[in-house]
Amino acid sequence: MRSGLIYGRGGAGSSYEFKHALVRDAAYQSLLKRERQRFHGMIAKAVLREAGDNPPLELLARHFAEGGQFDEAARLPGRSVRSASVVSHPQANASPRVAP
Repeated sequence: MRSGLIYGRGGAGSSYEFKHALVRDAAYQSLLKRERQRFHGMIAKAVLREAGDNPPLELLARHFAEGGQFDEAARLPGRSVRSASVVSHPQANASPRVAP
Protein backbone atom coordinates (compact mmCIF):
# COMPACT_ATOMS: atom_id res chain seq x y z
CA MET A 1 0.00 0.00 0.00
CA ARG A 2 2.92 2.34 0.62
CA SER A 3 3.88 2.11 -3.05
CA GLY A 4 0.45 3.36 -4.09
CA LEU A 5 -0.18 0.36 -6.35
CA ILE A 6 -3.06 -0.91 -4.22
CA TYR A 7 -5.49 0.81 -1.91
CA GLY A 8 -8.04 -0.21 0.68
CA ARG A 9 -11.73 0.05 -0.11
CA GLY A 10 -14.76 -0.11 2.15
CA GLY A 11 -13.08 0.38 5.50
CA ALA A 12 -10.57 -1.58 7.52
CA GLY A 13 -9.82 -4.92 5.90
CA SER A 14 -12.92 -5.00 3.67
CA SER A 15 -11.15 -5.23 0.33
CA TYR A 16 -8.21 -4.00 -1.66
CA GLU A 17 -7.96 -2.92 -5.27
CA PHE A 18 -5.14 -2.22 -7.66
CA LYS A 19 -4.83 1.40 -8.66
CA HIS A 20 -4.67 0.44 -12.33
CA ALA A 21 -6.00 -2.54 -14.27
CA LEU A 22 -2.69 -3.04 -16.09
CA VAL A 23 -0.86 -3.51 -12.76
CA ARG A 24 -3.57 -5.96 -11.65
CA ASP A 25 -3.30 -7.91 -14.90
CA ALA A 26 0.51 -8.04 -14.74
CA ALA A 27 0.39 -9.31 -11.16
CA TYR A 28 -2.21 -11.94 -12.09
CA GLN A 29 -0.24 -13.15 -15.11
CA SER A 30 2.94 -13.41 -13.05
CA LEU A 31 1.36 -16.18 -10.95
CA LEU A 32 1.83 -19.79 -11.95
CA LYS A 33 -1.34 -21.43 -13.25
CA ARG A 34 -1.61 -23.70 -10.21
CA GLU A 35 -1.32 -20.66 -7.90
CA ARG A 36 -4.06 -18.81 -9.81
CA GLN A 37 -6.26 -21.90 -9.59
CA ARG A 38 -5.63 -22.23 -5.87
CA PHE A 39 -6.52 -18.58 -5.28
CA HIS A 40 -9.71 -18.86 -7.33
CA GLY A 41 -10.73 -21.94 -5.35
CA MET A 42 -10.07 -20.14 -2.07
CA ILE A 43 -12.13 -17.14 -3.22
CA ALA A 44 -15.05 -19.35 -4.26
CA LYS A 45 -15.07 -21.11 -0.90
CA ALA A 46 -14.87 -17.79 0.98
CA VAL A 47 -17.77 -16.37 -1.06
CA LEU A 48 -19.85 -19.47 -0.29
CA ARG A 49 -19.05 -19.22 3.39
CA GLU A 50 -19.79 -15.49 3.65
CA ALA A 51 -22.79 -15.18 1.29
CA GLY A 52 -25.19 -17.32 3.27
CA ASP A 53 -28.40 -18.38 1.53
CA ASN A 54 -28.10 -16.10 -1.50
CA PRO A 55 -24.59 -16.45 -3.00
CA PRO A 56 -23.71 -14.66 -6.26
CA LEU A 57 -23.93 -17.70 -8.54
CA GLU A 58 -22.15 -16.27 -11.58
CA LEU A 59 -19.24 -15.10 -9.43
CA LEU A 60 -19.03 -18.52 -7.77
CA ALA A 61 -19.20 -20.33 -11.10
CA ARG A 62 -16.41 -18.17 -12.53
CA HIS A 63 -14.10 -18.72 -9.55
CA PHE A 64 -14.79 -22.47 -9.41
CA ALA A 65 -14.18 -22.79 -13.16
CA GLU A 66 -11.02 -20.64 -13.09
CA GLY A 67 -9.90 -22.74 -10.15
CA GLY A 68 -10.28 -25.93 -12.18
CA GLN A 69 -13.15 -27.10 -9.95
CA PHE A 70 -15.58 -27.79 -12.78
CA ASP A 71 -17.65 -30.24 -10.73
CA GLU A 72 -18.37 -27.50 -8.19
CA ALA A 73 -19.26 -25.02 -10.95
CA ALA A 74 -21.58 -27.57 -12.57
CA ARG A 75 -23.51 -27.99 -9.30
CA LEU A 76 -24.57 -24.34 -9.42
CA PRO A 77 -28.00 -23.72 -10.96
CA GLY A 78 -28.73 -22.49 -14.46
CA ARG A 79 -27.13 -19.64 -16.28
CA SER A 80 -24.18 -19.25 -13.91
CA VAL A 81 -22.41 -22.31 -15.34
CA ARG A 82 -22.74 -21.01 -18.90
CA SER A 83 -21.33 -17.64 -17.82
CA ALA A 84 -18.36 -19.31 -16.18
CA SER A 85 -17.60 -21.32 -19.31
CA VAL A 86 -17.55 -18.11 -21.38
CA VAL A 87 -15.01 -16.59 -18.99
CA SER A 88 -12.88 -19.72 -18.63
CA HIS A 89 -12.91 -20.91 -22.22
CA PRO A 90 -13.82 -18.01 -24.54
CA GLN A 91 -12.40 -19.78 -27.60
CA ALA A 92 -14.79 -22.69 -27.05
CA ASN A 93 -17.74 -20.31 -27.16
CA ALA A 94 -16.80 -18.44 -30.33
CA SER A 95 -19.14 -18.74 -33.28
CA PRO A 96 -17.86 -21.19 -35.86
CA ARG A 97 -16.91 -19.65 -39.20
CA VAL A 98 -18.26 -21.12 -42.38
CA ALA A 99 -15.90 -21.13 -45.34
CA PRO A 100 -17.28 -19.33 -48.43
